[in-house]
Amino acid sequence: MRISRFWKTILYIAGINHLYQLWHNTAFARKHFMPGNRVDVGGYNLHYEIMGEHHEGPTVILEAGMGGSTPYWTAISPTVAKFARVLSYDRAGYGWSDNRSGKCTMECLVEELHHLLKAADVRPPYVLVGHSFGGVVNRIYAQKYPDEVAGMILVDSATVWKGKKGRLHRQSQRAALRHRLIRLGFPLWIAQLNLIYPLMLKPLGEIPWKTKFALINMFFLRKSARTYLTELSIVADAVTEAERESSLGDLPLTVIRHGHEVSKDAPKLLRETEKIMVEAQERLLKLSTRARMMVAKKSGHQVIMDQPEVVVQAIREMHKQLTEGWEPPMPKKSAAEQEAGLEAADLVEA
Repeated sequence: MRISRFWKTILYIAGINHLYQLWHNTAFARKHFMPGNRVDVGGYNLHYEIMGEHHEGPTVILEAGMGGSTPYWTAISPTVAKFARVLSYDRAGYGWSDNRSGKCTMECLVEELHHLLKAADVRPPYVLVGHSFGGVVNRIYAQKYPDEVAGMILVDSATVWKGKKGRLHRQSQRAALRHRLIRLGFPLWIAQLNLIYPLMLKPLGEIPWKTKFALINMFFLRKSARTYLTELSIVADAVTEAERESSLGDLPLTVIRHGHEVSKDAPKLLRETEKIMVEAQERLLKLSTRARMMVAKKSGHQVIMDQPEVVVQAIREMHKQLTEGWEPPMPKKSAAEQEAGLEAADLVEA
């Protein structure tokens, strides 16, 4: 059977693209030295970085939004490490973490974080800080492991857009199309020609240039695009799951929302979407009886890039509040030690 010239060209381009992707992944590993460590969470490794280990009090856990990795927190982690122990990590498929072997679900994401914290010997209590999709992960984590969570900070976190599922679906489809193109490798070629970098650097805020390029290179990894698409496919169900058991009781909660207003001349859809997002952030205050709102007035959705000082302030205030009267967790006793303790107690009572 003769193969037409068209299909020969397609196969040729696909082969070149595959080789290019392999080269890009290898070049990324050489160029960007991995900070921190990796731990096994059940057949694959997750990357994490801890700063400020000498501090007492609750550990701050940073959960990035979709597509985010540890450099995502560069403008926040070092400052927080001056007063608290802080951990950032790459979910499976992002940054320096391996791809997961099975299907991705919200339960899977929560369990991965739980296993990572145990494997890295980072004991509770925790202050969970989640940006965008990361806030949804944190809410479900707090529902499943309430005894481990001392406080929560939601940074422009994703919420249910009631009555607007059609628009949310269309926006998700556009994002999915972009990442499918990344998986095919086309944006990679443009990026390596330095045609797309200037467009992507601006939204990353005032973080070091080296970090910006690391983030962009991670974004263009094929595994990152695959993971993004997977998370995008579960976000609607994830938010619904978070809403199903929405109460956090009296857990200290800070909700940070962006305050940069959309222009009156902006398209109607954009203005309506912005209104819905602001209302959704306000609804998050109902999650806890000890909730408060902070507005990052100069920020768009990427608050952690636009105004990291607002996030740091929220973490500092909550950590200080929780640390006053805080006592270090007691190390777990072995069965023999527990038995000896019971015998000693019996003697005292006798």
